[in-house]
Amino acid sequence: MEFLRTRGKDLCLVDTQDVNDFFVHLRVHRNLKRISQSHRASVLRSFFRFLRRRGFLSENPCDGLGQLRVEKKLPQFLTQEEVAKILDTLKRERDEHPGDFSCARNWALLELLYASGVRVSEASRIKLEDIDFAKNTIRVRGKGGKNESFLSMKPQKRPWRRILSCGAPPSQKPNSSS
Repeated sequence: MEFLRTRGKDLCLVDTQDVNDFFVHLRVHRNLKRISQSHRASVLRSFFRFLRRRGFLSENPCDGLGQLRVEKKLPQFLTQEEVAKILDTLKRERDEHPGDFSCARNWALLELLYASGVRVSEASRIKLEDIDFAKNTIRVRGKGGKNESFLSMKPQKRPWRRILSCGAPPSQKPNSSS
């Protein structure tokens, strides 16, 4: 509304040029990111659609407004050197504590993530019953538990067996004081 006030324009007289000028103003003078501009465009479309339906406007000034392209961020990833450092650290911990459940789990999960490309959220949902040693597969559920795929686990078989040999994680072990 302030933008219209500075132009001496009434809300019911807004046209497509005013809307375009507003977005130039947001980009140039307010240095707003595309995602914020896109949100504002969506709000303006809805608002002017409402005014049009109620009879305050003869046409929607946002009808000529195109979709703003929002830049997509590329996913961040680790370099080969960073992965090697992590693997070396986990291997050292695993070798120093051969029966430790956490060390075995961490090693198996990192190897799975690195070898298969599954998301961390997908790997964190893997349950014991999802691992089939006879078929050498691991069932992975996608986002929202909808997509389901089976990974070959031949390269990861030993780390997963090592987890089982360590027994239950500390939080699932029976209370020894009873």
